[in-house]
Amino acid sequence: MKFRVDLNTHVIRNDVRVFVAAAGRNGQLYEMFERHSAVGPELPNLNLDLRNGLDNEPNLIAKINRGREISKWAWSSAHGRSEAPSVDLKDYDNDKKKPGHAQIEGVVQRYFSTMLDGDVVVIPSKSFYGFAIIAELGPIVENSAVQMKGTGRYEGYSFEGRPFVHIRKVPMKAIPRRIVDISKTPSALAEISESRVLKSVLDLLYDEFVFDDQFSGRIQTTKQEFGSFDNAVLNALVNVVAVNLEAIEAGNTKALISFDDAVFCLIDGESPMLRIDIQSPGYMRIIARSITPLVTTVLLSVLSQTAIADVSDASEIVIEVVNGTAELQELCSVPVGHMAQQLLNLMEDSEFERVCELVAKTVERTGARTNIGVEVQDE
Repeated sequence: MKFRVDLNTHVIRNDVRVFVAAAGRNGQLYEMFERHSAVGPELPNLNLDLRNGLDNEPNLIAKINRGREISKWAWSSAHGRSEAPSVDLKDYDNDKKKPGHAQIEGVVQRYFSTMLDGDVVVIPSKSFYGFAIIAELGPIVENSAVQMKGTGRYEGYSFEGRPFVHIRKVPMKAIPRRIVDISKTPSALAEISESRVLKSVLDLLYDEFVFDDQFSGRIQTTKQEFGSFDNAVLNALVNVVAVNLEAIEAGNTKALISFDDAVFCLIDGESPMLRIDIQSPGYMRIIARSITPLVTTVLLSVLSQTAIADVSDASEIVIEVVNGTAELQELCSVPVGHMAQQLLNLMEDSEFERVCELVAKTVERTGARTNIGVEVQDE
């Protein structure tokens, strides 16, 4: 029986940056950003010409002045308000910069020039009981920003932004305190400099990823049940992968351990570091400088398939691993697939059946799953 596995693992640049982006004044643009899967400055009808890059946009000052004027009018009291400002660019000075222009132009420069593909933005909710949007930025396609239709105060106007290529909504209570504090300031766009906060954001956004020479995998639980039995099974799975993978790489088959031995196994500091959210539904995060986290999530994904019940011999299983989210197949797919296959082949029939039984029971009780895609193919 063949299992085709998609790791869905993100390979993140070591110089990735994380920004906190305000969803406009009072969070007015939050729903628009979510609806269009994009983010940008609160400047209506910006209409940038990016064909030659932002630095060569000839009317940038006038376009910013127009956006500021429209925004100021939109937020003024509707009672006794003057007519809406002109949208004709010829009515705005392209030489005179108004007070505060440098700061606003800096925001525009960041969105459409200095922020790179793969950088991450966090868009906090205006309510602490709401959800923050965490998203990976994508490229500006064909030199054109994403066009977003305004609503509410901005009905009839449009906005421009950078597209998202990966997005997740996270409860505000799970967002690092540093980001919550920044969201309370008037800053429209702020970069996070603390590495600890940056890693926390990546941890919230991605399930499986590679960053800073570390591999990271996530096992999620979707049911309320999560007891000591489930904890022991999942930890044993990680331990048996970590120890046996190291033994295989060292060519020391005498150091291989069984699944039962792994329950009581103590592993050294170079082996996976586990972080477990004991509140279920929750997750177990596995981090290591080896491919152990990815091999573990692959084996859990394969062994939890209902089709595995028809297999009595581990040698009958063939695992093919790909990674649809990254081109660097040799970094993840090839070694992960090779090691997962080897670990299965080394299992005795009795141990294989026992491991399948324990994993199936844990998955049934807790709803444990990964973000890894598995396609069962009968050979």
